[in-house]
Amino acid sequence: MPRRLIIGILLAATVAGCGGSDKKPPAVAQDIPAWAGLVCTAVSQNAAKPKPPKPGADVAKARIAYLNYLSKVTTRLTVIEFQLQGAGAPKVDKGKEAFDKAMNDLKALEATVDQARLDVTKLKGAEFQAAVDPVTKKIENGVAYSGPIQQLRTNGDLSKAFDKAPACQKDKL
Repeated sequence: MPRRLIIGILLAATVAGCGGSDKKPPAVAQDIPAWAGLVCTAVSQNAAKPKPPKPGADVAKARIAYLNYLSKVTTRLTVIEFQLQGAGAPKVDKGKEAFDKAMNDLKALEATVDQARLDVTKLKGAEFQAAVDPVTKKIENGVAYSGPIQQLRTNGDLSKAFDKAPACQKDKL
């Protein structure tokens, strides 16, 4: 019995000693140029911009080609978004705000492409042909978007990190 009592007292003392300090653990420093390198790699790996198909006389084939094009654009944007989420917001002054803005703009572009895909599936014949050019122009403006880096560079600390990151220098981002 005394052994159990001693073990119980030792266990209670150990648990009490582990519990609690109100102090937060020190923040882990983030290597901001390494973070910028992850972002540049994510964008450059997905830099191939899909080309829209040429409209043809066969509307059914043109619609399928166009839907494939929109799918490729969506995939490119989704992969960039996923990789940026993996990198997380940078730990610099106003870094989270810059990151959130870049992510929101990326998601808005994805939504535009998704809406275009829905619109294209509903259009018939001449309506489809007439809608393709304006939709393509709108998407090409978005696909030309190398956005996250341009937007994140508006933060001075992040701009310096992009300048230092080898992956960004290599791809001139």
